[in-house]
Parts: sequence; C-alpha cells; structure tokens
Amino acid sequence: MLKVTSEQLLKSNRSQLEQYKYQLVQEQLKLDEFFDRFLEENTLKDNDLNTSEWITYREMMKEYDRIDSVI
Repeated sequence: MLKVTSEQLLKSNRSQLEQYKYQLVQEQLKLDEFFDRFLEENTLKDNDLNTSEWITYREMMKEYDRIDSVI
C-alpha cells in the first residue's frame, strides 16, 4: 500500500500528484473489492464486536479512510 506523507505531497509537482492520486484510487478500488468479498463471506454480529472478523473489518476500514483522506 502506498504510504505517502503530507510532506511528500507538498513537495510534489502536478504530475507526481496525479500519479499518487491514481495509485491511491487503485488501492481504494482493491479495498472496495475486499469489502464486497469479505461481507459476503463473513457475518458481523452486533452483539460481539471483538471477533476476528470485526477486528479485520475495522483495520481495513482505517486504511480505506486513510486513503480517502489523502485523495
């Protein structure tokens, strides 16, 4: 996964920024696919939020949110 910093973004020219955005959008699309498959294959029960499924879901959602905020 692309881990671009704010400093890198500030120092980038337009072409580099477009490349970063393209890569981040691609990663976001992969995460969309992950969530589609994950939610089809797993049941997330509201009464137990400490299952491995919930932990995985939250970790992947953090990554999705990070990418979204950079875009």
